[in-house]
Amino acid sequence: IDPLSFRKVMLEKLFANTFLASTVDVYISDNLPYHEFLRRYEFVWIMTTFKEYIGFAAVLCCSLGQIFVLVFLGYVLILYELERQATSLSKEARKEWKEFIDEIRNHGTIIVIFFCTISLSCFVQFFVKEETDVSFPVAFAFLIFVSAPIAANVLFLWNDPTYRSKLFGKFFIKNRRQPTDIVRVASREMF
Repeated sequence: IDPLSFRKVMLEKLFANTFLASTVDVYISDNLPYHEFLRRYEFVWIMTTFKEYIGFAAVLCCSLGQIFVLVFLGYVLILYELERQATSLSKEARKEWKEFIDEIRNHGTIIVIFFCTISLSCFVQFFVKEETDVSFPVAFAFLIFVSAPIAANVLFLWNDPTYRSKLFGKFFIKNRRQPTDIVRVASREMF
Protein backbone atom coordinates (compact mmCIF):
# COMPACT_ATOMS: atom_id res chain seq x y z
CA ILE A 1 0.00 0.00 0.00
CA ASP A 2 1.25 3.44 -0.92
CA PRO A 3 1.72 5.51 2.28
CA LEU A 4 0.10 8.59 0.73
CA SER A 5 -3.02 6.72 -0.37
CA PHE A 6 -3.24 5.06 3.06
CA ARG A 7 -3.08 8.49 4.68
CA LYS A 8 -5.81 9.79 2.37
CA VAL A 9 -8.08 6.84 3.14
CA MET A 10 -7.57 7.30 6.89
CA LEU A 11 -8.30 11.03 6.67
CA GLU A 12 -11.45 10.39 4.66
CA LYS A 13 -12.69 7.87 7.21
CA LEU A 14 -11.85 10.03 10.20
CA PHE A 15 -13.06 13.32 8.72
CA ALA A 16 -15.63 12.17 6.15
CA ASN A 17 -18.12 14.97 6.86
CA THR A 18 -15.66 17.79 6.34
CA PHE A 19 -14.41 17.22 2.80
CA LEU A 20 -17.37 18.45 0.78
CA ALA A 21 -17.91 22.22 0.53
CA SER A 22 -21.68 21.74 0.35
CA THR A 23 -21.63 19.78 3.62
CA VAL A 24 -19.68 22.57 5.29
CA ASP A 25 -22.12 25.21 3.96
CA VAL A 26 -25.13 23.29 5.23
CA TYR A 27 -23.49 22.73 8.60
CA ILE A 28 -22.62 26.44 8.94
CA SER A 29 -26.12 27.60 8.05
CA ASP A 30 -27.81 25.05 10.35
CA ASN A 31 -25.54 25.04 13.40
CA LEU A 32 -23.41 28.18 13.27
CA PRO A 33 -25.62 31.08 12.19
CA TYR A 34 -23.19 33.67 13.59
CA HIS A 35 -20.28 32.22 11.63
CA GLU A 36 -21.47 33.00 8.11
CA PHE A 37 -18.11 34.71 7.50
CA LEU A 38 -16.52 31.25 7.34
CA ARG A 39 -18.00 30.68 3.89
CA ARG A 40 -15.57 33.16 2.35
CA TYR A 41 -12.62 30.91 3.26
CA GLU A 42 -12.18 27.96 0.93
CA PHE A 43 -9.75 26.22 3.27
CA VAL A 44 -12.02 26.08 6.32
CA TRP A 45 -12.14 22.73 7.99
CA ILE A 46 -14.98 22.33 10.47
CA MET A 47 -15.13 19.48 12.91
CA THR A 48 -18.79 18.50 12.84
CA THR A 49 -18.82 15.52 15.17
CA PHE A 50 -17.58 14.86 18.68
CA LYS A 51 -15.30 12.13 17.31
CA GLU A 52 -13.55 14.74 15.18
CA TYR A 53 -13.05 17.06 18.18
CA ILE A 54 -11.50 14.24 20.19
CA GLY A 55 -9.35 13.11 17.24
CA PHE A 56 -8.10 16.63 16.59
CA ALA A 57 -7.29 17.25 20.26
CA ALA A 58 -5.50 13.89 20.55
CA VAL A 59 -3.39 14.47 17.43
CA LEU A 60 -2.57 18.01 18.57
CA CYS A 61 -1.53 16.92 22.07
CA CYS A 62 0.51 13.99 20.76
CA SER A 63 2.31 16.18 18.23
CA LEU A 64 3.09 18.82 20.81
CA GLY A 65 4.29 16.17 23.24
CA GLN A 66 6.56 14.63 20.61
CA ILE A 67 8.13 17.99 19.81
CA PHE A 68 8.72 18.71 23.48
CA VAL A 69 10.20 15.27 24.14
CA LEU A 70 12.51 15.43 21.10
CA VAL A 71 13.87 18.86 22.01
CA PHE A 72 14.36 17.86 25.64
CA LEU A 73 15.88 14.49 24.75
CA GLY A 74 18.35 16.11 22.35
CA TYR A 75 19.48 18.52 25.04
CA VAL A 76 19.85 15.77 27.66
CA LEU A 77 21.80 13.48 25.29
CA ILE A 78 24.28 16.20 24.38
CA LEU A 79 24.69 17.12 28.04
CA TYR A 80 25.23 13.46 28.93
CA GLU A 81 27.86 13.06 26.21
CA LEU A 82 29.66 16.14 27.47
CA GLU A 83 29.76 14.72 31.00
CA ARG A 84 31.11 11.42 29.66
CA GLN A 85 33.96 13.21 27.91
CA ALA A 86 34.65 15.61 30.78
CA THR A 87 37.85 13.82 31.74
CA SER A 88 39.32 14.00 28.24
CA LEU A 89 38.48 17.68 27.61
CA SER A 90 40.35 20.66 28.93
CA LYS A 91 38.51 23.18 31.09
CA GLU A 92 38.38 25.67 28.22
CA ALA A 93 37.02 23.13 25.76
CA ARG A 94 34.46 21.95 28.30
CA LYS A 95 33.40 25.55 28.92
CA GLU A 96 32.95 26.12 25.17
CA TRP A 97 30.87 22.97 24.85
CA LYS A 98 28.77 23.98 27.85
CA GLU A 99 28.07 27.37 26.24
CA PHE A 100 27.14 25.59 23.02
CA ILE A 101 24.74 23.32 24.90
CA ASP A 102 23.17 26.33 26.60
CA GLU A 103 22.63 27.91 23.18
CA ILE A 104 20.94 24.70 22.02
CA ARG A 105 18.71 24.86 25.12
CA ASN A 106 17.75 28.45 24.30
CA HIS A 107 17.07 27.45 20.70
CA GLY A 108 14.81 24.60 21.82
CA THR A 109 13.01 26.77 24.34
CA ILE A 110 12.09 29.34 21.71
CA ILE A 111 10.84 26.68 19.31
CA VAL A 112 8.75 24.94 21.99
CA ILE A 113 7.18 28.25 23.06
CA PHE A 114 6.20 29.04 19.48
CA PHE A 115 4.80 25.54 18.91
CA CYS A 116 2.74 25.78 22.11
CA THR A 117 1.34 29.11 20.93
CA ILE A 118 0.07 27.64 17.68
CA SER A 119 -1.44 24.64 19.42
CA LEU A 120 -3.30 26.70 21.99
CA SER A 121 -4.52 29.19 19.39
CA CYS A 122 -6.56 26.46 17.71
CA PHE A 123 -8.81 26.40 20.75
CA VAL A 124 -9.32 30.17 20.95
CA GLN A 125 -12.71 29.82 19.28
CA PHE A 126 -14.13 28.01 22.31
CA PHE A 127 -13.53 30.98 24.64
CA VAL A 128 -14.99 33.87 22.63
CA LYS A 129 -18.52 34.84 21.64
CA GLU A 130 -19.99 32.97 18.70
CA GLU A 131 -20.17 36.01 16.44
CA THR A 132 -16.46 36.84 16.86
CA ASP A 133 -14.27 36.34 13.81
CA VAL A 134 -11.19 34.46 15.08
CA SER A 135 -9.54 34.05 11.69
CA PHE A 136 -7.04 36.87 12.27
CA PRO A 137 -5.68 35.65 15.67
CA VAL A 138 -5.41 32.09 14.36
CA ALA A 139 -3.67 33.29 11.18
CA PHE A 140 -1.28 35.34 13.33
CA ALA A 141 -0.54 32.26 15.45
CA PHE A 142 0.21 30.27 12.29
CA LEU A 143 2.56 33.06 11.22
CA ILE A 144 4.36 32.71 14.56
CA PHE A 145 4.47 28.94 14.05
CA VAL A 146 6.09 29.30 10.64
CA SER A 147 8.61 31.87 11.87
CA ALA A 148 9.68 29.98 15.02
CA PRO A 149 12.81 28.44 13.49
CA ILE A 150 13.86 31.83 12.12
CA ALA A 151 13.81 33.52 15.53
CA ALA A 152 15.59 30.60 17.16
CA ASN A 153 18.31 30.51 14.50
CA VAL A 154 18.86 34.28 14.62
CA LEU A 155 19.32 34.07 18.40
CA PHE A 156 21.63 31.07 17.97
CA LEU A 157 23.78 32.89 15.41
CA TRP A 158 23.69 36.21 17.27
CA ASN A 159 25.41 34.60 20.26
CA ASP A 160 28.37 33.59 18.07
CA PRO A 161 30.85 36.52 18.08
CA THR A 162 32.50 35.50 14.79
CA TYR A 163 29.21 35.39 12.92
CA ARG A 164 28.06 38.63 14.53
CA SER A 165 31.22 40.49 13.43
CA LYS A 166 30.89 39.13 9.87
CA LEU A 167 27.26 40.20 9.77
CA PHE A 168 28.12 43.70 10.98
CA GLY A 169 30.94 43.84 8.43
CA LYS A 170 28.55 43.08 5.58
CA PHE A 171 26.35 46.02 6.56
CA PHE A 172 29.33 48.31 7.32
CA ILE A 173 28.38 48.60 10.98
CA LYS A 174 31.14 48.77 13.54
CA ASN A 175 30.87 45.97 16.05
CA ARG A 176 30.95 47.43 19.55
CA ARG A 177 31.38 44.06 21.17
CA GLN A 178 34.89 42.69 21.05
CA PRO A 179 35.32 38.97 20.42
CA THR A 180 36.42 37.17 23.56
CA ASP A 181 39.62 35.73 22.05
CA ILE A 182 41.22 39.15 21.35
CA VAL A 183 43.69 40.34 23.98
CA ARG A 184 44.33 44.07 24.18
CA VAL A 185 47.83 45.26 24.99
CA ALA A 186 47.97 48.47 27.00
CA SER A 187 51.61 49.36 26.40
CA ARG A 188 54.84 48.10 24.85
CA GLU A 189 56.51 47.87 28.25
CA MET A 190 54.83 44.53 28.86
CA PHE A 191 57.11 42.86 26.30
